[in-house]
Amino acid sequence: MRINKIVLGYLLIISFVVSACHRSGDDNQSQSDSTIYVRDSLILQTEHPMLIDFRMFVHDLDSTDMNSAALAVDHFHKFFEGQRPGLCDSAFVVLQQLLDTIETNLNEKLYEDSTDYSPLMNGENVSPKLSRYRNNLLKSGFKMSFTEGMPYIEQDREFVLLQLSDMFTEPMKAYLAQIELENREGFAQDAFITIEPEKYIERLVWYEKFMAANKTFVFLDNCKNYRKAYLTYLLSGMDNSPLYDDVDHLQLAEYYAKAYTYLLKKYPDSETAGLVRPYYDAIRKKQKSEVNALYKKYVVGGHVYNFQ
Repeated sequence: MRINKIVLGYLLIISFVVSACHRSGDDNQSQSDSTIYVRDSLILQTEHPMLIDFRMFVHDLDSTDMNSAALAVDHFHKFFEGQRPGLCDSAFVVLQQLLDTIETNLNEKLYEDSTDYSPLMNGENVSPKLSRYRNNLLKSGFKMSFTEGMPYIEQDREFVLLQLSDMFTEPMKAYLAQIELENREGFAQDAFITIEPEKYIERLVWYEKFMAANKTFVFLDNCKNYRKAYLTYLLSGMDNSPLYDDVDHLQLAEYYAKAYTYLLKKYPDSETAGLVRPYYDAIRKKQKSEVNALYKKYVVGGHVYNFQ
């Protein structure tokens, strides 16, 4: 399997990178999840003991075994049921790191596997062995999907959302619901953007608003990466969804024209609109050097990836 989804489809987001930060899901978390000691003018901060215990438990699990995911989720309940939502947010960072690692390891195994998984894609003549494998994946919070006819394993975002979301802060609930929605709706298939342009813009603006309202969110870096990837494809296109119908004459493809127009009309004062507006103007004026200069400026500014 060529892991196209992990590398590209969601670039998105670079194997769902999870930073090991312990920033608060709410304003008071740093006080209750850590103990502060003042000694000789030095401030030493230690983790909440429950986080340490849960991290040790997760560390001892086999990250090559899909069953470890269900075990970790079950123990998450036992460790943190009834605890503060902010503490649960911090603990979920640990759990998510495990799920990401298991996902990567399962895909590495799949890459070396010679089994024909196409019956799972076609839904026909599924052998008992394949059926058991698919069911075990689902019970563990994963599922098999296909891109360009090739199988890959991804997290079933609904698995965690349904079992744990009631324990989290409102920002974490909103974040997990958004990730599950995007996973269910998809974004690109075979390097072709599959969502409607209006929905594309709504995702971008959602991240912009969410990050502005939750500046200490534990997965803030993830949100930045998602938004950066989405904006990159919006301004550079994708292999089978090219930005231009005629690149030599800067003839913008209808899809992107619709997306830009929708953004500028519905969210004219957004930061995203502020980036897209001069870019779109330069394209319409056929100013190729200005288009290139703006893209380079956005790369340097950290707004987009250097895909051009």
